[in-house]
Amino acid sequence: MRSVHISASLYRCLSIVRAEKPRPGAASNAFGLCCSSAIMKKARNLIDSKRKSRKSVAIKLGHDRISSLTDSVLCNILSFLPTDNAVGTSILSSRWRHVWTSLHTLLFDATVCIRQGDFTDVTMERFEMFVISVVLRTEPSNVQKFSLHSYRVSGSSRLKEWVSSAVMRDVRELELNIENQQRLELPESIYSCRSLQVLKLDSDFDIAVPGSGICFPNVKFLRFIMAPLIEILHVVDDLMVSYEVHDLQFLQTVNVGFFFPDWSVLNPWESVQLVNAVLNCKNLTLSSGVMLALERANLSVLPSVPQLTHFEVHIGETGWRALPLILTSAPLLEKFVLVKECWVNACDPKFGWMENGCVPQCLAQHVKEIEIQGVEDVEDDVKLLEFFMKHCLVLQTMIIRCKRTVTNKKVNHLLRTV
Repeated sequence: MRSVHISASLYRCLSIVRAEKPRPGAASNAFGLCCSSAIMKKARNLIDSKRKSRKSVAIKLGHDRISSLTDSVLCNILSFLPTDNAVGTSILSSRWRHVWTSLHTLLFDATVCIRQGDFTDVTMERFEMFVISVVLRTEPSNVQKFSLHSYRVSGSSRLKEWVSSAVMRDVRELELNIENQQRLELPESIYSCRSLQVLKLDSDFDIAVPGSGICFPNVKFLRFIMAPLIEILHVVDDLMVSYEVHDLQFLQTVNVGFFFPDWSVLNPWESVQLVNAVLNCKNLTLSSGVMLALERANLSVLPSVPQLTHFEVHIGETGWRALPLILTSAPLLEKFVLVKECWVNACDPKFGWMENGCVPQCLAQHVKEIEIQGVEDVEDDVKLLEFFMKHCLVLQTMIIRCKRTVTNKKVNHLLRTV
C-alpha cells in the first residue's frame, strides 16, 4: 500500500475545498469545479513557494563564509592558536589542507600538546618531531614570532636548528622556555640577528657574548627570567629597550649604560625598573644616561641595598639630583667613584642636596675611599671636593684625577685650596 504524504499547506487547501463544496446541481458543479481548480492552483503555488524558501534557507545555512576568506586572513586567525591546533585545521577540507604552512607565528607548547602526567621520552620525542615537521613544512619568508615551551630538548644542536631557521626567516619575536635541569647554550645565531626586536629567555641559558661585545643589535625588549647564577651583568643600550629582570640573587658586578640619541622621548621608568632589579650587587656602575633617567623619574627613595660596597657613577650636566638617592640606599658603601663628564655649576639648584644638611649615612660612617675624575681648577669643583672632605668622617683615601687640560700649577693650587 502506497503511503501519501500531504503537507500541512496542502491539507489546509483541501479542507477549504471540502468546506466550500456546493449543493448538487449543474451550475453548482461547474462553480465547484472552477473553485476547486482555483484553490488547487493556489495550493500548488503555496507549496512551491514553501519549497523554494526551505531550499534558500538550507543554502544560507550551509554556506562556509570562513573558507572563502583569503589565505592571509586565515593565517592571521590561526596565528592566535597554538600551532598544533592550527595544523589540525588541515583535516577540515581540501581548502584548509595547506593554509597552516603559511603561518607567520609559530607557537609550540609541550604542556598543551601532551596530556598532564604523560611526559615520557616517547611523547617528548613525538613533540620534537612535530616541531621539526612544522619548521620544515612552513613556507613564509619571514616569521613574526617563534615561541617554544618544552620540558626538555634532546640536544642543543636540535635547538640551534629551530632557532637558526627562525633567524633565517627574519624572526621579530623569540621566546624560549625550556625546563631543562642542565644549562643550555644560547644559539649563536641569536646574537647577531638584526630583525630580532623582542627576546624572552625563561630558562637558564649559557650566554657567551661575542668577541665584538655587540649582541642583540636591534632588540627593544629583553627578558631574562631564569638566570639565578649570573654574577656579572653588563648592559649597554642605545635603543631604549624595555627590561624585565627577576631573581638575580648572585649578582656581583653590574654595569648599566644608556646612550640615547634623543633624550626627549626617554621613558625613565624603564631605567628605574632595571636599576631596581640590579641594585642588589656589590659593584655597581651607572652611566650619565641612567642618572638622567633616574632624575626625570622624580623618585623620592630607592630600595635599600646593604650589600653594595663599590659604586661608580658618570654624571654630565644633569642627573645630580639622583645621586643622593643611590648613596642613601647603600648604607654600607665603602668606595665611591665620581666621573664628571663635563663642567657643572655647583651653584645650580640641582646641587641643593649639598646644603640641606641631609648627608647620606654611608658618607658619614662607611666610605673609606673616594675617587673623583674630570676635575678642573674651578670654584665649582672645589665646592664639590670640600663637601666630600667635610662629611666623609672615616675617609682614608681621596683620589683626584684632573683633566689633561689642567696644568701642574693649577693642580697644586687646587690641592692647596682643598
